[in-house]
Amino acid sequence: MRFTPSLSLTLLLALAPLTVSAAVQLDPLFTDHAVLQRGAATPVFGTASPGETITLTLGAATARATADRDGNWTAVFNNLTAAESLTLTVNGSQTAAPLTVSDVDVGDVYVCSGQSNMAFRLADREEIAAADRPHLRFLQVPYTPAATPAAALAAGVRWQVITPQSAGECTAVGYYFAKFVQAAAGVPIGLLKSDWSGTDIKPWVPLAALTALPVPSDIKAQIEQRARDYANLAADAGQFPVALAAWQRANNRLDPGNTGFAAGWAAPEFDDRDWQKVAADGDWAKQLGLADGGVLWLRKKIHLPAPAANAVNYFEPGAVRDQADVYINGKPLAVTGTTPPYFWNDYARPGVPRGEFVKPDADNVYALRIICQNGKNPGLPPAARMGFRLPADAVSDEWRAKVEHKFAPLSAAARAAQPQPPSMRGEGTPGAIYNGMVAPLTRFAVKGVLWYQGESSAGYAENYHVLLQAMIDSWRAAWRQDAMPFYVVQLANFSKPPTDASGGDLRWPGVREGQNYVAQHDPNVKVAVTIDIGDANDIHPRNKRDVGYRLALQALAHAYGQPGEYSGPVFQSADIAGGKIRVQFTHADGGLVAKDGALRRFVIAGADQKWHEAEAVIDGDSVVVSSPNVSAPVAVRYAWAGNPEGCNLYNRTGLPASPFRTDDWPLGTKNRWF
Repeated sequence: MRFTPSLSLTLLLALAPLTVSAAVQLDPLFTDHAVLQRGAATPVFGTASPGETITLTLGAATARATADRDGNWTAVFNNLTAAESLTLTVNGSQTAAPLTVSDVDVGDVYVCSGQSNMAFRLADREEIAAADRPHLRFLQVPYTPAATPAAALAAGVRWQVITPQSAGECTAVGYYFAKFVQAAAGVPIGLLKSDWSGTDIKPWVPLAALTALPVPSDIKAQIEQRARDYANLAADAGQFPVALAAWQRANNRLDPGNTGFAAGWAAPEFDDRDWQKVAADGDWAKQLGLADGGVLWLRKKIHLPAPAANAVNYFEPGAVRDQADVYINGKPLAVTGTTPPYFWNDYARPGVPRGEFVKPDADNVYALRIICQNGKNPGLPPAARMGFRLPADAVSDEWRAKVEHKFAPLSAAARAAQPQPPSMRGEGTPGAIYNGMVAPLTRFAVKGVLWYQGESSAGYAENYHVLLQAMIDSWRAAWRQDAMPFYVVQLANFSKPPTDASGGDLRWPGVREGQNYVAQHDPNVKVAVTIDIGDANDIHPRNKRDVGYRLALQALAHAYGQPGEYSGPVFQSADIAGGKIRVQFTHADGGLVAKDGALRRFVIAGADQKWHEAEAVIDGDSVVVSSPNVSAPVAVRYAWAGNPEGCNLYNRTGLPASPFRTDDWPLGTKNRWF
């Protein structure tokens, strides 16, 4: 066969590898209304065709880059000055039309992280109504844990300008901080809101940083195992239902049929007065004789005033460990505990169709049918936590319960062989939140970090400082900013005040001590004390304005070099003489003040480590502490309780003294890391 030149060329072109040109794209962090960091090396990054030349302009500034073999590019603007409402233009040498990002500000960017008190959104109606702040912006990072560090956030995130329409979505602490800093510094402020309610600190720390810590080997093994469990979660989730069904068939634990519903047990008019009364926090599975499991029903009547009924838009049965059918007023709402990957441990929040399920100004009957596999209490929380926005006294923890079916006894071997559901949630996995919600931010230039967390880490208070410092060090390394500032909110006062001088539960004071310890040993970590603006009955105190203000004072002094006192009195030293202890403070140059009367919440102890209420008197820039019950004191504590109600040592600028102790006696959490 003879090939003509034109035919040969056609075949060669057909067999040649194809080169696909990819249009220039920006990372999802760069959207309209973005805030870029001034006065630093400020990278802008994205993707394009390999080898493509990228040219960026921002106002009068330009930057260039070339896409690498994988199509990734990073261009750097150096030492941008503060500016407002610029246009970022991105041109690619192989892309026909440029990309444009509108209304870009240059100012200072802060990461706002932590648990629910950082997630707490701006709620003050007057503040929201007046929140027309065109150069205060924020971006909400999606709740996306990951088993390995993510390169970028999911597409669709966006920067929002603070307006009366958007302000209610912003972190309240971050908003007030930005408001006060902006007023003093006069530059645009951007907030990267990356928070997750109820989280421990370990998910916020890279796994490599955790495993490098000098912790006991068994603790390190637990950390690594939890990370592996999460990485294998999808595979385990696929295997679990098959194994469970086989075990149920072998041990006669399949659903015997919903005879209770057929008998009207879910109906609001059903008379359940002969059902057994049980408490949500009691071991009612055993009370009902279900030592080996079975099917049981729970019913509760909840009277909903019209405003509350109209506010209900979801129903949260909670962490029921077993499969549960949910009914409201006799109507099936959902079946929980069946959705991979969490199965029985899922926190279902099925939507409630308004006007159909919930009746205003009437008793609403909430019923659960639970298939209890092995006699363990399903762990139902009180109704006050089930999606109804009600005052605590509007609901009761009392339920009525009835057994529908009892399972036959299990042998020890069968009980041991029961498959367990994969239950490791991403937000609880060491390193997972960092991977999904912090790592994608670390290429974006920032000024510093606001951190409000610790409530969920109180169980290992004496080790909290180790993890906090590890988190700070690892974030600085990821951002390549060795001195990146961290402004930490010290835990506020919460819970019942102590009834004696011992202080009661000392876990929260221990976390505060850990926060102070890091600040004392790291010049770029500052702590805002909130011991006087918490709420004894609410772990989420509403006063976020003063929290933001005190953080702003720290930042304005530390990062902006503005004069003025930024901290309340901080313990410096203690001298013992003549049966008294003299305590010296820093940040007392303006004078110490006992607010509202004599000083309170000072306690003193001798070598027997028994604490006594002390008399405390201000003497210049020090406080002299003594007690007739302690002739030879060795230690003093101030505000050393979860809620040291009435603690009242301030300086003349009106900032409260930080809680402290001079002893190092164990708090009972030294050997705990979880």
